[in-house]
Amino acid sequence: MRDIVAKNVEKIYGCLTALRSNENYNYKVGIAYNKGFVSPDEVDVGIAKEIIKRYFGSALNEENSTFWSNINQTTKRDFFSSFEEGNYNEVAFQVANLCLTSAIIGFWEGSSYSNINKSWLTRKSFVNATIRNYLLWETLFGDRPELLALPKAGNPFGVKYKNEYISASQIKCHYHASIVNNLIKEFSIKNPVVLDIGGGYGGVGYFLFKQGFKGTFIDVDIPKSLLIAQYFLKKAYNESIKFSDYTEAVKLEENKIILLPDSYISKIPASSVDIVINTRSFSEMPPVVIDKYMHEINRVCTKFLYHDNANFSSHKNETPANDFNIPKDFKCLFRTKSMFHLDCGMNTKNRFAEFLYSRI
Repeated sequence: MRDIVAKNVEKIYGCLTALRSNENYNYKVGIAYNKGFVSPDEVDVGIAKEIIKRYFGSALNEENSTFWSNINQTTKRDFFSSFEEGNYNEVAFQVANLCLTSAIIGFWEGSSYSNINKSWLTRKSFVNATIRNYLLWETLFGDRPELLALPKAGNPFGVKYKNEYISASQIKCHYHASIVNNLIKEFSIKNPVVLDIGGGYGGVGYFLFKQGFKGTFIDVDIPKSLLIAQYFLKKAYNESIKFSDYTEAVKLEENKIILLPDSYISKIPASSVDIVINTRSFSEMPPVVIDKYMHEINRVCTKFLYHDNANFSSHKNETPANDFNIPKDFKCLFRTKSMFHLDCGMNTKNRFAEFLYSRI
């Protein structure tokens, strides 16, 4: 017990030391995986050109008025303004520094980089939450922060520990990907097809493949969020994984990522998906939109539905999981408090819960 306590104290001390004031302190020491903004490389520029082409595609104009589409039009307006101008060099700069812009709001636990760095208290809150999440994650995966390593895409930031930079976002995405990969392994699912509804910046998809996933990963989201996922996943797996989007027929192949706008979800063939996952976005949708997704899940999913969402509402735009109309052919196998959040584990402030359903 003493060794465990000493080990954790040393770990926490090492992380908190980064927050101590010193003459070189520039609000980034200890929680920034960057040295300020970086210049885009050739890959960034190439992906930026693809993103601009997609930005002006027809699917973008079909974005519904939802909680997140409204945020894209307001809070993230500064990020997307360069897309409207069609300047690929500026877009390349924006995506190369994705995690330092407003684009990461809602995808990164603890809000944006600038919001986290508003004061000593907000920085301390971010670091403390990351440490709490890591210590819990460590009980499942061991003291192996390298498993949480991100690609050099978007200039991400986090708490430095053992030469890795860690955030609660990585921990959550790694954990959710592990749940999916474990289901695939335990139930011997051949040529797996995973549908992630509301995949954000692509974190779950990234960790799925990093952990050895060999199937088809379909990311369905509102179009502007898909632009962010397109950059992140392409920068991570540009050469090793096939990509396709809504302009192509949905072909389910090994080692493939399909980026599909929400209005095109009906293009997914019936009974073709093994596992559907949703993390923290069903709760942000109005019931009528959730019902549409549940209809599609019932149509395409043959095995498991795994979701992690708010179990009770914290604001007027949040729909609690108990109000989801889960298709009657799905049986709940387990329901538990969410493992990872800023207020993680059994903390009473943690309003999130995990649910796993199996098709009967």
